[in-house]
Amino acid sequence: MTDTVEQQMNEIRRLTLSAAQLTSEDKITSCQQALAQRHQRLIALDQAMQSSKPEEQHSALVEHYAELVAWMLKTDQAAIEQLNEKKAVILQKSVKQSKTKFALKQYQANYR
Repeated sequence: MTDTVEQQMNEIRRLTLSAAQLTSEDKITSCQQALAQRHQRLIALDQAMQSSKPEEQHSALVEHYAELVAWMLKTDQAAIEQLNEKKAVILQKSVKQSKTKFALKQYQANYR
């Protein structure tokens, strides 16, 4: 495996972990930036793999790439589940706030 491809894979791993950490810290904007950077690295990695020699493509390079993608899917799935839980909590709070606001308006309308 070439050094450039290995460096790109390591950077993709670092950005994936960074995005997961930022998600758990509710730093969504920073998470989006990390994911955008990761996307750019994945594009560069894909181009590097396509330009590699055929014998390299069918050896360790493809295996490492497959392992990276599987690892990313697993890591991303955990972050997605965490975000879905936070989304459900926020939606519950929003519904409660809407009901409270409606009740206050009704109360004010009846006592004016």
